[in-house]
Amino acid sequence: MHKCANCNALILFGKSEANLHFCNQICMEHFAAPHFCEGCLAETSSKEVGSTFTLNGIGSRLYGAKRKCPKCFAVDKTLWFCILFIPIIPLGEYRIKSVTANKYRGRQLRKQGESENSSQPAYRI
Repeated sequence: MHKCANCNALILFGKSEANLHFCNQICMEHFAAPHFCEGCLAETSSKEVGSTFTLNGIGSRLYGAKRKCPKCFAVDKTLWFCILFIPIIPLGEYRIKSVTANKYRGRQLRKQGESENSSQPAYRI
């Protein structure tokens, strides 16, 4: 038995690369690129997704997986308000970077034409 190089979980089967063992593809990708790349940072704002929570199928969840970044392996997902796990209202789009199978980091995608400072109010004197 081996331990995963990323999450330290005991693994029976998994992936190996250069004498390192990983429990799944997510751990292997996070170990290779633990942070968002410069391109992903430029396309997102500093607003994080926070945590998602459902109770009896009612709450918020991330669905979809669009545009996987070839450098940092982050994907675009939509945060939804759900009832009985059925997405009802979209709450925003986020670039998600998985850390382990159950943990992730996320940054909100900027709308087209939105700059880094456009979310701050403009004050005129």
